[in-house]
Amino acid sequence: MENFESINNTTAFSLNTYSPIETSPEVKNDYQKEKELKNKIFFLKQELIDTEWTLLPDSPLTQEKQSEWLEYRNQLKSILNSNNINAVWPTKPA
Repeated sequence: MENFESINNTTAFSLNTYSPIETSPEVKNDYQKEKELKNKIFFLKQELIDTEWTLLPDSPLTQEKQSEWLEYRNQLKSILNSNNINAVWPTKPA
């Protein structure tokens, strides 16, 4: 019985012969979707971190601008919670 090792969930190699064993297109497609979702989650979280200052009490923004940023951040959080990789990002306030 051969032992197999998966590399990046796309190609398995026989540990006995080190010859590649192609995986199905479905597995590659699932891997690609998972990768896209992880990238989108990373960028959503980073955008939330980068815009945190807009809601701080000592922010130079007006109340109106802070409200715009709050709405923007809430929309980002909504996308993050939905795990929908096809969601359209809201427009960043000016």
